[in-house]
Amino acid sequence: MQLLHEKEREAKEKDSRKEEPHEMTRLRRISLAEIPDLRREPVDAETRKIAEEIVGDIRDKGEAAFLAHAIRLGDLKKPEKEGEKPEFIVTKEEMRKAYQALDVEDRIVLDHTANRIRAFARAQRTCLQGLRVSVTPPPSPPPNFVDYFNQLLLFNKGARRGGRTHRCTC
Repeated sequence: MQLLHEKEREAKEKDSRKEEPHEMTRLRRISLAEIPDLRREPVDAETRKIAEEIVGDIRDKGEAAFLAHAIRLGDLKKPEKEGEKPEFIVTKEEMRKAYQALDVEDRIVLDHTANRIRAFARAQRTCLQGLRVSVTPPPSPPPNFVDYFNQLLLFNKGARRGGRTHRCTC
């Protein structure tokens, strides 16, 4: 009898192991229509509307609108004298002072970020060097468009069959 209970217990343990999460899950194929659309707007509709109005106003009225919105939103101080423009160009010296006024941790983050940007720009520049492409010169256009079209067709057939090519280096 004890042997029978042990066998039943082993069978139950074996069945319970089948349901454990380490079992492989089978994936099923789904159609394109079943894939949920995950595109979302980055900002809510009201914020987008306000931003579009500001950008449109600046596009239409130029610098005057830019300055008015910057003052209204608190990004620039209103000039003390009527008719004066607020200062919105920052000099190198002002940037240097602002940088030096930061605490050490913020300077480290800025320096690290600047170094990463420089490294990426260098890597990107090296990718854009020395491109060699084989090209076949186009036929000179004849006075008649139909003849020109026929020449293009013949030219393309010749190029596919290993026609004459020229090398150009960009």
